[in-house]
Amino acid sequence: MDTPLLSETHATLRTTKVRFQVLALLCYSLAANFFLQYGPNPIQKEIIAHFNISNLEYSLVYSIYTIPNIIICLIAGPYIDRLGLRTSGLIFTLGLLIGHVIFMVSPIVGSYGVALAGRMLIGVFAELYQCVLFTALTEWFSNKELGVATSVTVLFLRVGVISTELIIPRMYEAVDGYSGFKIAFAMCSGLAVQIGQIGIVLMYNRIDLRNELVEKESKALKNITDEEKFQMKDIMTLGWNFMIYSIFIIASFVSFAPYSANLNSLLQTRFSLTPITSGDLIAQTSLFALILGPIFGVISDRTGLRGYIMCGAMFFMSLSHILLSLLPQCLEYCTGQETYLPLFLFYLGYSMYQANMWPLLKLITTPHQRTTAITLVNGVQNVCFLFANVTIGVLLDSGLRGNGAWVDVSRYLGVMNLMGLVIVAGWHAGIGGVLNGKKGV
Repeated sequence: MDTPLLSETHATLRTTKVRFQVLALLCYSLAANFFLQYGPNPIQKEIIAHFNISNLEYSLVYSIYTIPNIIICLIAGPYIDRLGLRTSGLIFTLGLLIGHVIFMVSPIVGSYGVALAGRMLIGVFAELYQCVLFTALTEWFSNKELGVATSVTVLFLRVGVISTELIIPRMYEAVDGYSGFKIAFAMCSGLAVQIGQIGIVLMYNRIDLRNELVEKESKALKNITDEEKFQMKDIMTLGWNFMIYSIFIIASFVSFAPYSANLNSLLQTRFSLTPITSGDLIAQTSLFALILGPIFGVISDRTGLRGYIMCGAMFFMSLSHILLSLLPQCLEYCTGQETYLPLFLFYLGYSMYQANMWPLLKLITTPHQRTTAITLVNGVQNVCFLFANVTIGVLLDSGLRGNGAWVDVSRYLGVMNLMGLVIVAGWHAGIGGVLNGKKGV
């Protein structure tokens, strides 16, 4: 007897094991995305020296794209919906490839302006592609599985960042001569990663198209009219819960994103570590803590205690910054072992945060609002990233306290996380603990 076709036994592939294939593809894409975004981190001091720029000017490597991203994220959601995730994803990954090639060339020609042009393209297309990826994640997984799925993707997201810490410094040190060639050679790893990502996008598109055909065949796919699609005027319908969620994102995101972007330089400056040593330290502590992420995802999905877990996340990240600010500066013979606990606590809190960030958004939005809500949240994150990076750059360039400015940075980030804790705890209590529910506000 012949085995029945999948389309004859399932109304959608999203309830089959195919969704785990999709999860694997999304994991690689997020890792690749963050590899490109955070590639300059491990050789920050070398890039500053090569282009002869200040810390504030270097912050533009990350904040140059935040202003256009704020505007783009406000309007991109409806257009991504109309264009479709498959087409949008392919366009954005090709844009990422072009941006990375431009950034690779910039140190060879010695042009900081060319570097910023490349970084702007990387930042804009990476942000848009992340909107596509997280929208795809919420479409392929129900809320009872979304915490685990998000945790797994975040684990691989951090693998992308950790890989830069392990690979970039070693590739930089592998060649001798002109620093511009050394930086460009180190960035070649990102070129290989991005070419692989384009292949991943094509594989995802094939699976998603197959699912669309299965849903049409089973008549499970409803044709969405223009009136049912999310429109710009519908932004006003997102409500107070989305507004409070956005304020919470501001208080939390200004901490961990700029922190990750500057952590390698912080460790090198305050504790006299080499780029390779500090990169290894970040990799060890973050990977160990982030492996726990899927466990928190399971706990969140099984218990629904997302509000409590998010409060715990903010507490651990705040405690991490406070402990780091209390450590004495080390001028010689430093191993960095004293930073293990603060770094571990930070990444532990980060894994708890990411396991619940998108599931919380899904709780407070309807399906037709979701793509636009995700792009708006990314816009809010860009505002935070710009503000925090500029603030950190000003603190470091002020020269008022020398290397002690890094202590001020840790205190500033710790205070912002405490604000996030107060906001999420107050929000959770104010709506009767609904954030611990599974069905939505």
